Amino acid sequence: MRYLAAALAALTAVLYYLIGLEVLWVGDSTGGEDPGLLGFGLVVGTAFLVTAALLVLTERRWVLVAAGLLQVIVLVGYVAAAGIRDPSFAPWGLVVKAPQLLILLIVAYLLVRHAPSRTSHGIGAAS
Repeated sequence: MRYLAAALAALTAVLYYLIGLEVLWVGDSTGGEDPGLLGFGLVVGTAFLVTAALLVLTERRWVLVAAGLLQVIVLVGYVAAAGIRDPSFAPWGLVVKAPQLLILLIVAYLLVRHAPSRTSHGIGAAS
């Protein structure tokens, strides 16, 4: 499952790079100014590429938590910024959310499935 999340993160990175290069259209600014998608696409795409690499290279719990937080931040940011885009929810903007939602579900599953036992660690644990 971790590798599936990594593959989805890599796919998401490519989609964000294409948004940044304006190959994929995600709407126009309602204020009429240039939204500057290159910087946005590079930053967010790179965050997803790093996430993909970390998911492949390590099984650390903090990576799963960070991957989940990245999904929540980007998904909430997308909805919060709907009022400054026309249309509010463009097709490519929604398409890129599908792998992000799947990543969130996968990392949540992995975090719950591999949660440390309260009795095997910490205070009062048998040695």
